[in-house]
Amino acid sequence: MRMTGNQSHHDNRTGGADAESSAPPGLRLPSRERVKFLLIRRDNIGDLVCTTPSILALRRTFPQSRIDLMVNGYNADAIVGLPELDTVHIYHKSKHGRFRYGWQNHFHLLDLFRKIRRERYDVAIGVAGQFNKTTARFTLMSGAFHRIGYASRASAIPLFERLCYTRLVAPPDPGCGAHEVELSYRLLAPLGIRDTPGPMKLAVRRECLQEIRDLLLSRNAVGPVVGLHISSRRPENRWAPENFVELARMVSRERPETKFLILWAPGDASNPYHPGDDRKARDIAEALRDCAVPCRTDTIPRLTAAMSACRLVICGDGGAMHIAAALQRPVVAIFGSSDASRWRPWGTKCELLQKGRKADDNSVEEVYRCCGKLMIGS
Repeated sequence: MRMTGNQSHHDNRTGGADAESSAPPGLRLPSRERVKFLLIRRDNIGDLVCTTPSILALRRTFPQSRIDLMVNGYNADAIVGLPELDTVHIYHKSKHGRFRYGWQNHFHLLDLFRKIRRERYDVAIGVAGQFNKTTARFTLMSGAFHRIGYASRASAIPLFERLCYTRLVAPPDPGCGAHEVELSYRLLAPLGIRDTPGPMKLAVRRECLQEIRDLLLSRNAVGPVVGLHISSRRPENRWAPENFVELARMVSRERPETKFLILWAPGDASNPYHPGDDRKARDIAEALRDCAVPCRTDTIPRLTAAMSACRLVICGDGGAMHIAAALQRPVVAIFGSSDASRWRPWGTKCELLQKGRKADDNSVEEVYRCCGKLMIGS
C-alpha cells in the first residue's frame, strides 16, 4: 500500500434534477482492469472502519483495478496494511493541530489535491452516511470523471450538489434504521454492486501483537482476557470508572482465571484536540491491580492489536467498538445517546445496552449479565 499526503478528465454534465432512488444503470467505465477508484472518507475512526465492507466489495468486483483512499491524518492508521487498498492519500484537519498556522493547512490540502488530480481517477466516491458539503467539495476537487455521492434531498437538488456529483444517490429515509455500513455501501449501487455488505476488516500488525502478548505474559495474564475500553469521544457515552471496577470484580468472583486489559484514549482530559483518560485508567488499574493489566495505546495499530488479544470487549460507542467488531471480537456495547441502529457493532456477536440518554443509565448488573451470555462457549 502506498501512502501520500503531505490534467484530469473533466465532466461537463451536472446531473439531473432528481437523485436516483431506484437501481440506476451502471456507469460507463473502462475495462475492469483499468478503472481507477478514489474513495473519500474524511470523518472519524469508526466511520472509516465502517467503510471497509465497501472497499472489499470494490476489490471483489474489480479485482485488477486500482482502489485508492483519501482520509485524514487522525484516522489513517486504522486501515494501514489493508491489502485491498493500493494508495492512501492523507490530509490533516486544522483542528488536529498538525500545522501551526491555518494557511499552512490550506497549502497542504491544495498540494494534495494537485497530486490527486494528476492521477486522473475514473470514479470518486464521497463516502458518508448522508450528504456532507465538505465531502462533496472534496469529491469535485478530485477531478474524477464520475463522481458519486448522496444528495441532500430526493428532488429539487441544489446546483452545488449537481456540480459536485455526476451521479447522485437519493438520501436515506429518516428513521430507516440502516447501519452506517449499509449507508456507505449504497453508494456502490451505480457501479452495479447491490448485494448485502459483508463484515468489516482490519489488519493486525505482527510486531504490535507481539508487544501486547509480551505485556500480558509479563503480568502473568495467561488465562482469558477481557478488554475494558473506558473512553468515548462523547461524554454521554462514557460509563463511569467505578462501574468498570465493580463489573471486573463481579466477573473475577465468577471466573477467577479471567484477566482484564484496560484500554483508553491516552492523554490528559484537558487536551483540546484529543482529550484523554490517563487519570481514569490509572485509578481503575490501581483498584484492579490483582486482575488487570493497563495497556496504553498511543497508536491505532497498537489498539487494534490489543483488541485482537481479547476474548471479549466491553466498551461504549466509538471507534474502539468498531475496531473490535472488525476483528470479530464479541462486544458488550454500552450506549448513551447514539443512534444504536446506525452505530451498533456490525458483523460480530454483540450485546447492546441502551437505557435513557446516558451510558451510566445502564447498570453494572445488566452489563454483567450480557458478559455472561457472550463468555459462555467463547
